Amino acid sequence: MNCTETREIIHSYLNDELEEQLLAGVVSHLAGCSGCRRELGNLHTSLDWLRKTYPEQAPPGDLWEKIQGAIETR
Repeated sequence: MNCTETREIIHSYLNDELEEQLLAGVVSHLAGCSGCRRELGNLHTSLDWLRKTYPEQAPPGDLWEKIQGAIETR
C-alpha cells in the first residue's frame, strides 16, 4: 500500500471500519511511513477536538415522523 491509498482510507481506519486485508495494508504502511503516521496523528487530534467540542446528540424523538410528513406533503 502506498501513501495515496492509505490516505484515501485513513478515516475508515480511524473508525475501525476496514476489512482485515485493508487493515493489514494500512498497518504495514504506517509502520514504515512517518508522513502517514503524522497525518494519522493530526486526524486523531482533530477528531478528538471535534468530539469534545461537539458531543454526539440524539436526534429528536419525532424526527422520523417529521421527515415522513414532509415527504408525504410533496
